Amino acid sequence: MKKLLFAALVLLASCASPAPASKKLDIVLRNTSAVPVEVKAKAGIFSRTIQLKPGETWNGWVPTFVTVRQVEIDVSACPSR
Repeated sequence: MKKLLFAALVLLASCASPAPASKKLDIVLRNTSAVPVEVKAKAGIFSRTIQLKPGETWNGWVPTFVTVRQVEIDVSACPSR
């Protein structure tokens, strides 16, 4: 989970200076751990909860009008079912 959290921090750093002509910022989250994880992502008024299995990837985007301070990503182990 630490690697996924590090990827989220890299994402936040890349949000700081998006390309001026860009209308959206692409996001790629990959679960590199051996266990399923739950990702709760929030960017301004947009939010989503995603469950990623080991090795699974999710592609998304954030509009560039959302500031870095509005982006929150929380990673936790998936609850047992």
